[in-house]
Amino acid sequence: MRPTLRRTALALACVCPALAPAMTLSEAFEAARNHDAQYRASSFELESTRQNATLARSALRPSVVLQASTSNVSGTREFPNSLNQNVRLPVDYNAPQITLQARAPLYNGDALARVKQTDAQIEAAEATFDARAQDLAERVTTAYLQALVAQEAVSLARADITSLQSQRARALQRMERGEGTRTEIAQTQASMDQAQVRLLDALDQATVAQRALRRLTGVETLKLQRVADGFMPPAPQPARLAEWMERAERDNPSLRARRLNVEAARLGIERARAGHLPRADLVASLGRSSNESISNLNQTSTLRSVGVQLSIPLYSGGATEAGIKQSMFDRDRTQEELRNERESVQLELHRNFYTADNSLARVEAQVRALASSELAQQGMTRAQAAGLATQTDVLDSIARRYAAARDLAQARYEYLASRLRLMLLAGVPAIDTIHELDRALPVESQLETRVQP
Repeated sequence: MRPTLRRTALALACVCPALAPAMTLSEAFEAARNHDAQYRASSFELESTRQNATLARSALRPSVVLQASTSNVSGTREFPNSLNQNVRLPVDYNAPQITLQARAPLYNGDALARVKQTDAQIEAAEATFDARAQDLAERVTTAYLQALVAQEAVSLARADITSLQSQRARALQRMERGEGTRTEIAQTQASMDQAQVRLLDALDQATVAQRALRRLTGVETLKLQRVADGFMPPAPQPARLAEWMERAERDNPSLRARRLNVEAARLGIERARAGHLPRADLVASLGRSSNESISNLNQTSTLRSVGVQLSIPLYSGGATEAGIKQSMFDRDRTQEELRNERESVQLELHRNFYTADNSLARVEAQVRALASSELAQQGMTRAQAAGLATQTDVLDSIARRYAAARDLAQARYEYLASRLRLMLLAGVPAIDTIHELDRALPVESQLETRVQP
């Protein structure tokens, strides 16, 4: 779908969700990137951090200051004349001044170290923003899959009620023929009531899941894309955990951000040590003033100066040494944070890899369990008609079929969630991960909630 058509579809979803096309996972992620407050706040935080580059480099660039002032001087002047007589004269004049000052750094060790540290901090912020995008992808996918799981539960509960209604009708017919009892009808009615409670719970969960997805995307939709009925999870590629570990070490944005934080902390030590270094600046000024003093009345002077200013730090009360030690502790802290992040990523990668790797066997087992439970239900129904099974046996078989269908749906969506986390932990870009999961969700699904929004 082209971008213009996609935006039109999302706008239609907001106005009339019942008529809108199903919202794909990619469209949900795109809408969330434009709507989610947490993600948008992180984007503004990144742009704010990027401005530090200009702030840091400004200390290495020339600065120009224009100063202008004027003063009104009034008073009296007393002096003896040639006859040794005291003369008193009023004084009232203006003294305007204007000065243009320029300063260009020749050597500034602190500013040079600050520029290097700021560049590392900006790279770390960009890697952190990539991690925020992955976090958004996980949150959107989790909400999307939860909505699908809730809808599966609604559909299965309705199918369960339909089966129980048919069973209740058979029980009534059996009692009319004198073959059944009121106990059988009561047992079936109790099972129907329990199924109705499950349906109401599933509808509530579907409503909550849909609103959670709407909170992330800002789009109100009643249609999503689900897995096909015969979906079987493919094995992870690459097939070796070590390759996933290597890729995560190289590409995981959280690890990359931690490594850059360590580098920024190391550069912070260099910046703190620069407090011992001299500073040299080229300074120049151009000034024009009138009536600088009472002895220069009605005189205007223009002065130009160019020179070099050298500043050598001798003693700062121990601040420089304390700053160096503080920077060293910050470096050690960031190294431990990197180690903790690496261990957490490796643990989660290990868990999700084996979850995804075992999903095929798990789903195959659930498919066999569902087929067996359906066959058992049919057999129990025939056995009851032949007088070889009780109503309790039939109701138990219906409950087992419902549980098997529910577990199969849950296993399929758990695989998709594990696959998502595995790829994100390995550093696969969020949008590429979302597109891959989209290919596993080809079938349109109509959401049903207890209270329509």
